[in-house]
Amino acid sequence: MVLENLSVPSLYIVKSIIILDNDGNRIFAKYYNQSISTIKEQKEFEKSLFNKTHKGTGDVILLDNWTVVYRNNVDLIFYVMGSINENELMLNAVLACLFDALNAMLRKNVEKRILYENLDLVILTVDEICDDGIILESDPIMVMQRVQIRQDDVPLGEQTVSQKQQENDILMCLLLFPIMINSPGIRDLRRKERIKLGIEIAGFWFLGLCNNFGYVVMLSAAHDILKEEQHENSTDPSPHNTTNRFDCNHVSAGAVLLADILPALAIKVTAPFFMHKIIYNIRFAFIVLFAASSLLIVGTSNIIALSLFGVACASISSGFGEITILQLSSFYSIHTVSAWSSGTGAAGLLGSLSYALLTGPIKLKPKSAILVLLFIPVIQLISYFMVGASTAASKQQQYQQIADHSKDETTDDDDEKPARDEVAVLENRPSRLQLIKPLIKYIIPLTLVYFAEYLINQGLYELIFFHGIFLSHASQYRWYSGIYQIGVFISRTSVIFFRIHYLWLLPIIQFINLGLFFACVYRTEYIPSIWLVFGLILFEGLIGGGAYVNTFYKISKEIPERDREFSMGVASVGDSFGITFAGLLAIPIHNAICQ
Repeated sequence: MVLENLSVPSLYIVKSIIILDNDGNRIFAKYYNQSISTIKEQKEFEKSLFNKTHKGTGDVILLDNWTVVYRNNVDLIFYVMGSINENELMLNAVLACLFDALNAMLRKNVEKRILYENLDLVILTVDEICDDGIILESDPIMVMQRVQIRQDDVPLGEQTVSQKQQENDILMCLLLFPIMINSPGIRDLRRKERIKLGIEIAGFWFLGLCNNFGYVVMLSAAHDILKEEQHENSTDPSPHNTTNRFDCNHVSAGAVLLADILPALAIKVTAPFFMHKIIYNIRFAFIVLFAASSLLIVGTSNIIALSLFGVACASISSGFGEITILQLSSFYSIHTVSAWSSGTGAAGLLGSLSYALLTGPIKLKPKSAILVLLFIPVIQLISYFMVGASTAASKQQQYQQIADHSKDETTDDDDEKPARDEVAVLENRPSRLQLIKPLIKYIIPLTLVYFAEYLINQGLYELIFFHGIFLSHASQYRWYSGIYQIGVFISRTSVIFFRIHYLWLLPIIQFINLGLFFACVYRTEYIPSIWLVFGLILFEGLIGGGAYVNTFYKISKEIPERDREFSMGVASVGDSFGITFAGLLAIPIHNAICQ
């Protein structure tokens, strides 16, 4: 009689794996048991399951002759179900493996919206843990490795709909902000979530716009900043060197470029060592303070050295802001990263054109035009509150406290095996130096393109002067900068329509442009119209923006995902080095030509 009451041992332990949100709606469900086969039966079971568990923090329950273990996390509830006689420790091992694997792969951001965007990752994880109810793996590190391999090896024709849709959404975000709000990935969300996500995307777009706005304005105003102290603050300055047909400033615009890039470069190199110790609210107060100080100093100073210090303040604000906001975006949807990128691209266009319009058709004095732009830091501050950054910062602290608490409670015996596994995983990964080697083919072309590009912009633009036309020398320089930014903005969206596979062609073309601009400097009087120079500048901007977007697009496609974050960070220094070298060389070239 006793033997008759015992259940027959079976490998088919798991009957279903379910993930619900905090309203009881299904996020994911996979049933391995035929007794709950129809959608109606599944919905009814999930409703009763939610009603019995949504007020709890996680444990084991019996429901309709099923053993169910569950766990709450933020706005999600994870369930693993087995038969009534099943060992709940086995079910709990599956639940822990599922949650820990997702928690690690999603960087401790296991929330409803993030799970929606990574459903393919959830499906792969469940498939690696359980097959038709049979437990295949209960070690989250092994599951992570296998999921990663499967993601990297998926051919283009076999990619999931969500993978392709995510790529398309990111590319479309590069065009215009309104398109991002209406992308399919966002339209599928409920109205309340869509409004919240729309506000976050708008906030990150404006953060990108405001962060780079001052940097661009300082480069556009370089010719005005370097006017001699005794000259009147006018949009039509008198020549500084009346004996020279180039109408030279005594200081090259390369000095402004160096003041605008060196502080940001220093911050990019050193920030990883101290940034994590500063909370987000203090960081952002620092960013806004330096942005406003930059405009105030440059807009009121009559001393070149003090004006260059103001330019450096804009660089500090921009460099510090870029790192801070990109780190902040890790707590939000992937769409916010694209919104940030789109905003920074728009900053180049709107920053240069707004300064040209204020000092041109509107006829404001250069210093007055810069002071008018003091509303930009105000918008930056409003955007920070729009994205709910304080909430995200609190969430980061909460994650850290949970991690520290879990670490303290875990025994040495429990930690021993995962620690060995993590060491094994790290030993199998290439070292940092090994990761840099394959990036050289991306970094060198990008550095060379930006070197030639900014040598043209800050070394030669101010020396191409058309006498006796409808634009003054200062106005010509401003419109050169504005047209260049139009070219950059157009080409940074070009990856949606076509891609450049041979990156080494771009530095060759840009150095040919450099030679043409040198010819323009010495033979300006033979050029029939300034519009020809405008066209050449537009083409230069197209090449520069195309090099940037195609370089990072190729890295995102060709570098394995586990190394992609580090690779992006390393490659981003390439353009900064190119700009720095250009600024250093622009000064002696300016002095040699003007003598």
